[in-house]
Amino acid sequence: MNKRIISKKFKLFAWVLFILYLPVLIYVIVLKGGSSVGYVLNMARNGAKISFMQKISGINFIPFKTILYYFGGNQSFAVSVQNILGNILAFSPLGFLLPILFNKYKKLKSILFISFAVSLSIEIVQLSLNIGSCDIDDLILNVLGSILGFSVYKLLSHMMEKDLEVTS
Repeated sequence: MNKRIISKKFKLFAWVLFILYLPVLIYVIVLKGGSSVGYVLNMARNGAKISFMQKISGINFIPFKTILYYFGGNQSFAVSVQNILGNILAFSPLGFLLPILFNKYKKLKSILFISFAVSLSIEIVQLSLNIGSCDIDDLILNVLGSILGFSVYKLLSHMMEKDLEVTS
């Protein structure tokens, strides 16, 4: 089969995955997987009643504070894994799919920038609607997830290039 046809089909498949991924990301990160949609909607409605200073005072600006809290056994193992791995795995597809779909995201620097921007946007939405928590550690874990996804992309790209060299 023609390599160009395979490439087009693969890119179409990647676009479908990306289009499905974005609402899932919002559902998992912002709406907390649907387990608390009622709570989230209620907090969003009541978020305007909370002063700006109260919202700002609830932000964790200290890097690794929450991560160390989870590693310190202060929460159950399941809650710790869900929060740490959840943030990492939620952003891994972003680091994997963006370089497939857009040439300008084939460099780590670009992935770092876009994953930080998307993660920061989510944190700002959480802060403004008073849903979830606004935490620097979420940014760290989300960007780490994108780096993980980008690393998988680079590894697979390298393996495919080697395979093409062997078969040529």
